Amino acid sequence: MRPGRTVILCGFSGAGKSETGRILARRMGRAFVDTDDAVAEKLGMSIADVFDSLGEKRFREAEKEVIRLLPRDESLVVAVGGGAVVDPENLNRLKRCGLLVYLRVTPETARRRLQGGHRRPKLGPPADDPHASSIDMQAMAALMCEREPFYRLADDTVDTEGKTSEEVAVEIEQMVSADEKRAVDNR
Repeated sequence: MRPGRTVILCGFSGAGKSETGRILARRMGRAFVDTDDAVAEKLGMSIADVFDSLGEKRFREAEKEVIRLLPRDESLVVAVGGGAVVDPENLNRLKRCGLLVYLRVTPETARRRLQGGHRRPKLGPPADDPHASSIDMQAMAALMCEREPFYRLADDTVDTEGKTSEEVAVEIEQMVSADEKRAVDNR
């Protein structure tokens, strides 16, 4: 890995990508980009509203545009949406931009972290359900299983079980430092 390259966090909803990314960016003195936030800003509505109003296809198109525009020559920390790496073009682009790190989480932990938060379009009941923030464990387990092979294509993996976002950020920072030192030593 070239010193100063972007660190990209991928993984399932509830893995802690956004929170860990913000902490990691602060620790490393880098700017932070959350592609879901960038899509929401680009389309002028929340991710849940994008799925409800425009559909997943439009969300994925906007997500791909945001990823395509990520600079290759800046040192950033980026958190991508849970399904971003399923698209081969996104995966290749992200791997060319920097170090892709998979934050692994179990379905039980993801559910606990997500429960009561923002509605997750692919994980729960429709928007008109009065309990729209509840998580469907069967849907989550199936989606996790479907995405797992793509997450495993990341350059590195960090297990988030039993760790705070701060602890995960420290682990990634140490991983990046070791990778950058190896890159300098191999010149």
